[in-house]
Amino acid sequence: TLHPGVRKVGALMLPALLGLSLSQLGFWITGWFTQKDGALSALRTAYNLTQAPIGIFAQASAIVIFPTIAALAARGEISEFRREIHYGIRRILFLTVPASVLMAALAEPMVTAIYMSGKFTAEAATSTAAVLGWYSLGTFAWSAQAVLARGFYARQNSKTPVVITTSMVFVFVLLCFLLPRLFPKDTSYLGLALALSVAGTLNMLLFFWKLQQEVGKLSLRTLGIAVTKITLAALAGGGVALLYLKLFWHGPQSGRIMGLVTVVMAGAAALAVYLGACLVLNVSELKTIRTMFQRRKTPTNA
Repeated sequence: TLHPGVRKVGALMLPALLGLSLSQLGFWITGWFTQKDGALSALRTAYNLTQAPIGIFAQASAIVIFPTIAALAARGEISEFRREIHYGIRRILFLTVPASVLMAALAEPMVTAIYMSGKFTAEAATSTAAVLGWYSLGTFAWSAQAVLARGFYARQNSKTPVVITTSMVFVFVLLCFLLPRLFPKDTSYLGLALALSVAGTLNMLLFFWKLQQEVGKLSLRTLGIAVTKITLAALAGGGVALLYLKLFWHGPQSGRIMGLVTVVMAGAAALAVYLGACLVLNVSELKTIRTMFQRRKTPTNA
């Protein structure tokens, strides 16, 4: 017979996987609503690009935070648990909100730099970039959800994320019927990308609401102020990126090299403005990162 611990892990693992699968399941469902090969290719390519910041920042950070919050939950230290979740969300958003904005702003040169060759034409780059812009709107939500989901799993509650995610699948299907109607017929597939971003945002908000019901308030006012500052700083950076495009970017026909140069130059300028705005707005997460690097410095022996 299986060890009780193994059975317990198995019982928690399957619901946990289902609870985190809305993004992938949503993309699979998207295929039902478009029959155009070009549109489906644009959706697939853009979706894959959005997974980069989620995987690099969100999933990695969520994995790192999980042992800490699991230990706090096991010891019943709920106030400390809430604090770690609160700051975990803020750190994730500090990284992924600007990533969302920059991916949307620099979608066309980014797609051109990565994919422009052979059968991937300038027209394909333009359509894929448009899809990427709408998918990027939900990047911050999928990222925050990764932390919130670990909050449930740390408390050995894998049922709530499954219930929420399952309900969101039905909402997503409904959105796939409705939102494409907001776009012209030849670009209605953009509504499918928007549908996934809206569903992801609603899913994240439900995760937040239910976790608050379980563990108490997660300092919503403080979190709201932090998110507002981060968003304003990210929009300032995104504005600089768009200004660079207006001045120096001439479309996918410019080629992959120019696309790469544009992403690097505009991205660097936007990042500098974002960090500068965070400094002006006194975003505490910027200080946390600076302190982290300062701690790595070791004094040299005389």
